[in-house]
Amino acid sequence: MKMLLITAFPRNNGFTRYCNDLFIRGVKQTGITFTMIDIVLANINPCRGCFHCWCSTPGRCIQHDGMERILDAFLDCDLLACATPLYAYGVSSYLKIFLERTMPLLTPGVTSTATSGVDRNKIRFPDRGPRSMAALITGGLGARSHADGAVTSLRCYAKGMNMTFAGALVRNESYLLQFTDTKPKTIKTIETAFEQAGRMFALEGTIDRELIEKVATPLAFDHARFELYSNIYWEHAQKVFSRGGSVDEIKSLTRGDIRILMQEMVHGIDPVTTAKVKAVIQLIFPDTASAYCISMEKGTARLEMVEKESFDLKITCPEAVWVGIIHRTTDPLKALTKGCIRLEGDKELFRKFGRFFPPPNI
Repeated sequence: MKMLLITAFPRNNGFTRYCNDLFIRGVKQTGITFTMIDIVLANINPCRGCFHCWCSTPGRCIQHDGMERILDAFLDCDLLACATPLYAYGVSSYLKIFLERTMPLLTPGVTSTATSGVDRNKIRFPDRGPRSMAALITGGLGARSHADGAVTSLRCYAKGMNMTFAGALVRNESYLLQFTDTKPKTIKTIETAFEQAGRMFALEGTIDRELIEKVATPLAFDHARFELYSNIYWEHAQKVFSRGGSVDEIKSLTRGDIRILMQEMVHGIDPVTTAKVKAVIQLIFPDTASAYCISMEKGTARLEMVEKESFDLKITCPEAVWVGIIHRTTDPLKALTKGCIRLEGDKELFRKFGRFFPPPNI
């Protein structure tokens, strides 16, 4: 068994690469012969639509570029996988060029499949090339339906090349995959599903529907939070890119953004421990001139970005200290002892804070 993986993402440190690496990890566990080609670096030109590969030079493109060796690898494999970001609701232009340049593998004339009766072009080498195809697609928007066009086009391509379409691993909300400390179990489930999908496709040429669903597990707990998180991500991205910064810097800033972390912390309230608690906790971060108010009642909590005069407990500290507490890199009691945190009101609420909002288990 041989697999060819075509990667078509221009950003080599983005989230498509991250998901692709997980898929590859599963493939490598099987020991099959595996070839990966970065189509972005392959130096191939767009198809000219000249039909020379059908008529004057059958089976050979008149463009002598990097596609020649890729076609050889295509014909020599049993399985094909393609990894692409979602661009303009479709596959990346790099992947589109690759798909178009496989035209020499077709011949003039039309045939119909025995099962569906749908017409397609004839295959030039019916006994060679992949028998099954899988796709990996990542996007930044929330709804999986944004990838429907890309999935449909790839499914049609597979059918046209006489391949079984094993399925598409669609991972939207991709930038939320970095929140491993606020959503540890969910992200671990997604990562494991990518790895298992790679292993299964390598061994069986198919991917279970259950794995496809696990890969697509939602990370934002409602649309309003997803919208907020997205806007914060792009707020950082605009500033970083405008001064020539890196994607890794954007990831770091987003992961440490107090606005997201406070939302995640409050969402993780322990409903049992706080079932009989009714309290207002005010947090003040003087260094960033920001304030948050947590209203707790009957196992629920509501977060507001406001400073209220009436409270049961007021916590004042630098924003970075509280970020460290949420990330579990700063001990709150030690920070209090060192004078990094100042309390007003019911100090017993502060001592119980870790029980009210325990380490995430989602």
